[in-house]
Amino acid sequence: MTADISAPSFTRVATGTRDKCFQVWDFDSSTCEIKAVFSRRHGPERDIVPKALVFDKNPTKDVYVFGLYDGGLYKCSGSDGMVISREQLGPQIGNAAMDEERSLIVIDNVASGFDIYGLEQSAKGAKFKFVRMLEVGKPSKTYAKSVVFANASQAVIAGSDHGKVYIFDRKSGRVLKKITHSKSGGVETIAVHDDTDGSVLIASASVRDNFGFAPSPIKLWRWTPKRHEAMANALRWNVGFVLEWTFKMIVMFAAVAFAAEHLWKIHDKRFNDTEQPVLHLPHLNDHDIQDYIRWREQIKSSLDRHVQTMHFASRHESATVLKDNIPPGQIDRLKAIDIIQSEEGIGYAHESSLSTIKIDLEKDHQDL
Repeated sequence: MTADISAPSFTRVATGTRDKCFQVWDFDSSTCEIKAVFSRRHGPERDIVPKALVFDKNPTKDVYVFGLYDGGLYKCSGSDGMVISREQLGPQIGNAAMDEERSLIVIDNVASGFDIYGLEQSAKGAKFKFVRMLEVGKPSKTYAKSVVFANASQAVIAGSDHGKVYIFDRKSGRVLKKITHSKSGGVETIAVHDDTDGSVLIASASVRDNFGFAPSPIKLWRWTPKRHEAMANALRWNVGFVLEWTFKMIVMFAAVAFAAEHLWKIHDKRFNDTEQPVLHLPHLNDHDIQDYIRWREQIKSSLDRHVQTMHFASRHESATVLKDNIPPGQIDRLKAIDIIQSEEGIGYAHESSLSTIKIDLEKDHQDL
């Protein structure tokens, strides 16, 4: 049995029976009514026992019929079931699956495994050509086994007569995985569903052991292809690596911050413990201030005279020459006074009273 659900208003269903009859039906999902489109039974001249059916995707909804005993692939009309074309695929066909988008067919050859065919264009038209065989070993019992495409037709999943489900790589024919369904019976029925996360859900079933004398459950399996498994592992590894790297960076920055803070405390302690130089200024009384004002007036007149007579570029240059010739005792006092007051401050003090000069000089002394 097969179904086509491409039409929005109804579903087309095809069924085949061992009496060489296959029928097509239309099911209306809105009214839940089913209506027969046609029923076709081929005569003795065509030994067509429908083992597998596939709808064509063309507008007329033609049907591919795989013959069980004659090994033929028939394309029948979707309107009346008449044979349009025939191809010989093998001596017998135990079961079959088709991927129309990729023009691929896989059949159970009932002998040693499963055969893959690909559609090939030629001058005589399009025909299916043998590609490779997928082997499961010599059968101990001969009966039809289910086979399907999975993982976007990158894999072929098939049953066997010895209780194992085989997962093949379609392109190389290599066995990717074996699943033990039964230890005594075979695996005749398989259905698959490609999940959105890249995994494949597999349902397997078997005829009753000893032809009906023992129960046979339907088993469900989930298979994750290596490509998706590798991507999932890579994602998990990348997340773990980022978390580990982030943790290491946090620890490193914390260690650097701790070391910097510790070194700064040591430096600050040493700086505070170091004896700072103290500036000792001479005590200034009224007599000192009067001497200084008088001496300062002499210096100013000398500067002006040196600038005029010795052609110095500035008063600062002349003052430098004069300071070199001041007696040692006056150099100390000049340095003390120069540290406390600038040139402008001294000029202002000269114009003020002696008490004002003393207060200003003592205040600057305290600030230092």
